Amino acid sequence: MFLTGLALAPAAFAQKTTGDITGTVMDSTGAVLPGAMVTAVCTATNLTRTSTSDAQGAFTLAELPICVYRVSAELQGFKTVNREAELSANAVAKVDFRLEVGTVSETVNVEAVSPLIEFSDKLNNRVDSERIESLPLSGRDFNSLLNVMPGVQHRPGGGFQGVNISGARTSSNNFMIDGISNNDRYYGDTVLNQTAIIGIPATLVPMDAIGDFTVQQTPSAEFGVKGGAAVNIVMKSGGNTPHGTGYYFRHDDWTDSPNFFDIRAAQKLGKNADPTPIKNQQYGGTFGGPIRKDKAFFFGYYEGQRLAVTTPYDVHVPTDQQIAQARSRIASAGLQVNAIGENLIKFYPTDPTGTLHVAGATVANMNTFSLKVDHQLNQSNLINERVFYGRSFQSAPAGNSGEIVPPASAGAVDLFNSVTDPTLAALTGLVWNSTLSNRTLLETRFGLNYFSQTIEPNNKIDPKSLGINTGPLDAADLGVPAVSTPFGHIGGIGGYPITTAPTTNMQVSSSLTHTMGQHTMKVGASWDYAYNRSVRNQARTSLTANGRSSGDVDALVGLLLARFESANRSFGATERHMSQQSVGAFINDDWKATPRLTLSLGLRYEIFTPVSERDKLATNFFADRGLVQLGTTGLDQLYKADENNFGPRAGLAWDPGGDGRTSVRFGYALTYDAPQIGVVHPGLFSTPALSVFRVSFSQQPRFVPDAAGVTCLDPNNSTAGGDYVCLQPGVPVFGSSPTGAPPFNIFGVPDDFHLGYYHYFHATVQREVFRNSSVTLSYVGSRGNDLVWRKEINAPPVGSPFSGSVDAFRPFFARFPQYRSIVEFTNDGKSWYDSLQLSFRQSSWHGINTQYNYTLSKCTDYNSGNRDAANEQAMNPYDPSNNEGPCGFDIRHNFNLGGSYSVPGTSVGGAPVQLGTVFTALSGRPFTPGVGTFDQSGQSTGFLRADCLATPIYNYSLDYLFPDPNTTRSAITNASDAFASPTPGRLGSCSRDSGRGPLFAQLDLNIVKEFKLQGSTRIQARWEIFNLTNHVNLGGFLSSSVRSSAFGKIGSTPDVDRGNPVLGTGGPRAMQWALKVLF
Repeated sequence: MFLTGLALAPAAFAQKTTGDITGTVMDSTGAVLPGAMVTAVCTATNLTRTSTSDAQGAFTLAELPICVYRVSAELQGFKTVNREAELSANAVAKVDFRLEVGTVSETVNVEAVSPLIEFSDKLNNRVDSERIESLPLSGRDFNSLLNVMPGVQHRPGGGFQGVNISGARTSSNNFMIDGISNNDRYYGDTVLNQTAIIGIPATLVPMDAIGDFTVQQTPSAEFGVKGGAAVNIVMKSGGNTPHGTGYYFRHDDWTDSPNFFDIRAAQKLGKNADPTPIKNQQYGGTFGGPIRKDKAFFFGYYEGQRLAVTTPYDVHVPTDQQIAQARSRIASAGLQVNAIGENLIKFYPTDPTGTLHVAGATVANMNTFSLKVDHQLNQSNLINERVFYGRSFQSAPAGNSGEIVPPASAGAVDLFNSVTDPTLAALTGLVWNSTLSNRTLLETRFGLNYFSQTIEPNNKIDPKSLGINTGPLDAADLGVPAVSTPFGHIGGIGGYPITTAPTTNMQVSSSLTHTMGQHTMKVGASWDYAYNRSVRNQARTSLTANGRSSGDVDALVGLLLARFESANRSFGATERHMSQQSVGAFINDDWKATPRLTLSLGLRYEIFTPVSERDKLATNFFADRGLVQLGTTGLDQLYKADENNFGPRAGLAWDPGGDGRTSVRFGYALTYDAPQIGVVHPGLFSTPALSVFRVSFSQQPRFVPDAAGVTCLDPNNSTAGGDYVCLQPGVPVFGSSPTGAPPFNIFGVPDDFHLGYYHYFHATVQREVFRNSSVTLSYVGSRGNDLVWRKEINAPPVGSPFSGSVDAFRPFFARFPQYRSIVEFTNDGKSWYDSLQLSFRQSSWHGINTQYNYTLSKCTDYNSGNRDAANEQAMNPYDPSNNEGPCGFDIRHNFNLGGSYSVPGTSVGGAPVQLGTVFTALSGRPFTPGVGTFDQSGQSTGFLRADCLATPIYNYSLDYLFPDPNTTRSAITNASDAFASPTPGRLGSCSRDSGRGPLFAQLDLNIVKEFKLQGSTRIQARWEIFNLTNHVNLGGFLSSSVRSSAFGKIGSTPDVDRGNPVLGTGGPRAMQWALKVLF
């Protein structure tokens, strides 16, 4: 009832897209002047705001829309002084005045300077519109702007959930557009600019439409729901003067360099390599202007994309000789090749070297538009409306996941692609700002976002046509089973198709800002409603054939005999309608204790309901009752509402010299992080109690597949055990029951499951070293507590017999023999992050507008994501600290720069030639050495880490890794001495994420020349070069299993790894051309 009451009450919360102007009015001797009138006028729209200096001469103009303001101070007996101040989102611009004796009618204009010194206790990083438009950005994705900020780890290649800030998880980032939530509450990524499949954004917000891009690493009390940094895009607006752009960007392969692995493949054939085939066209325009001068304005954009590109990478494949050896062994054992095995082996190409270079087909077509309208109803009321909409089609392989492109005899090159047609994304919002007085401002805000898609494999082959009877299937779930081997995998991504249609997030909020003497108070509250309709049938079967040893020939024997270590699928209808509500309230006081010192103190409080389902189709597991459905047996909600979320904020900003050239700042924030809905779904919403049966056979064979004495699992009595899941043509894989036979895998959540939280803190010194140049040095840290952690509560103890069935050793077997794996979502996760961040900013200094950043950091945690894969889960589920290791995104060194230089003496015909550049250099990302699914610990985890015996020696030089076109070496030169498989009954000794991948470095450059046409109209020519030096960046390993012959070997570049070939960072040198018309 309390939550409902708050939800219906007038909310008072706002996501900050505004800034403040503050300062002191003094006379020529430095004495403060109370009673001076300070007026700020937006030069684009003539929006006007006034304030009066207090007894200490101080003034504050709060919550101003971002703009370049003409700020004046006037007082009877003194000359009027005018200054210019550029204001960005979340920032505080310090504007001090020294008035000379004279008359008010006399005016003194002070030359404008760029605002480089920040006087807020928050840690803000910004890319202004000038730098946004000058930087070379392949693919025109706004997330690329994060590459030129300190404290941000943006994964090379980009792609889905690739951004970590200040040690927080990728799903913790709080994305906003014009203060409206841009968060997908199911996946935890953005709505606009979210990838459709893996790497390529489904929709784009054009660079030409962005007025300001900011990241606040220590979120203020206004920000809630997500516990990470606030990433805010402020769109450009209309003004009294019509303005806009029209543009056409084109990228063809004729000027590109070949991908390094294309070169190796060509050398193998004695040919010259061609560049990766690509044709990318991005075109559109922006247009803004007045509807009614000084009263109403509009701004809109359209952008389209038409992309066709191949995805080049190496994949481990069998040789003809290995297949012949496997067939020979089968015959020698007196066995026959299974017809199922014959049908599946046809999808595997062969190569005499065991490594095949493939080129998957990727297609992306997108259209998106937006319209923003600003109404200044009168001097006191301003209303803003905006709407964004985008639609796209994509088809793409699964990057460097080992996905095999079948030979031409088996199907089309895109047979195993993932396809989404269409993906829809939309966002709309309304903001009403009401100036109640010169000291009081009320802001009310409504926002709604929408994301919808179905991703499915690009084939509808009935598995029965391959001899594989997986049980009843709907037409939507047809497709070649996903088969995993030590080679690449076939069948596409296991678990597809999936439907997320739609995910929506609605916010209603309002805030009241009041200036009272030296205090600027802000109070507010919000209501947030997240909804998701989802279908996760996971009915398309997944199979694993490793031949016990994970050796190539052993695996082929298992595949040809159709003897698999694991088989998984789900039965039952899984359409669910899930939702979650929250209410937040905050108060914040910025106290200007002296003209040089501002203290800030705030508090945020939030309440979250548990995730619920419209038809109560959800269950929870209880140790004394088993599975209980929502709405029955006293289970009114899956877990308790989380009502104990008090998040204090505190900080100070000090100008020690009083001249505005130095600031000393401290800040602290305690934030709460709502896990995305996809964390608890489908676990709690698809269980046997809801007629959804997850059947998982996971065997640990005693022998290789063709050995004498091999036993086969009886799918109707899987607890009896067996070495392999043995398939026969037409025989049901999962037994005679149409829904499979128990035991089944289930999930649970404790009654006190609650939000995790982060402590953020920073200490920052900023100094203007010379005109328009400043240095910023920050210590930034965070501590994550009670983060989401998946715990297997029904694992057999380490040392249980690993052959046959281990089910009898599971803790709940006696009471609940019908359940196998029981995963519980807990709050056992922790994280630690410490960093030193150094930035040097040059703005309009001799034609240079650039920022240089270096971050030295260390990040440690128990697990790095709310939905981590098996290789990131704890090997000992009963001791979370046993899983402590480097964060999966732990980059110790990160140097980057982004900016432009106007070349003097090149202004013929218009503006000077401008050189824009982005440079990034990163140390290696961590990885976990494992032994794949070869688990003899007795714990049946499905993934086991290796034993670490010696310090691994890495060599990532190209000459070593690739000595000739037919040879690929492991990057770990002493792999056989450094790693081993654990002996039976033991867990591996390697720590999580104990290995280190290759370094990354890339320099991008653009050359821009503008020519004046007529009036304010110009035409701009752009030549953009990505990876100017053609430096070879290496992607991830073909295998992280020390038992695999592909361990430590690399066959791709980072752009391909992340599903964004050529357009993503990390590829070979590539070029694009553009023409723009600006007015």
